[in-house]
Amino acid sequence: MVEELGDRLVHHCERPEIEVRILDFVARAHGPSTEGIAAEMGINPAAAKVHLRQLRKANRIWGQPIRGGGIAWYASQAGRHFLGEKVAT
Repeated sequence: MVEELGDRLVHHCERPEIEVRILDFVARAHGPSTEGIAAEMGINPAAAKVHLRQLRKANRIWGQPIRGGGIAWYASQAGRHFLGEKVAT
């Protein structure tokens, strides 16, 4: 199901925008969880996982396992650089 959702989202026009919003939130927050990111973005956790996977593939975020399960997400140096370029344009 998540793979199907990912395939549908690949073609959705808001995907890059939501990923920039997620990256911006992760850069400002202190290790938000997938569920916290989903709640902040107003999307379900399955959709958040798809976007987080794409951001991780692009080396814009990294994750660290947290107690009780789940992952805390952080912006990578490349992700912060990308955000800086977005703001400059």
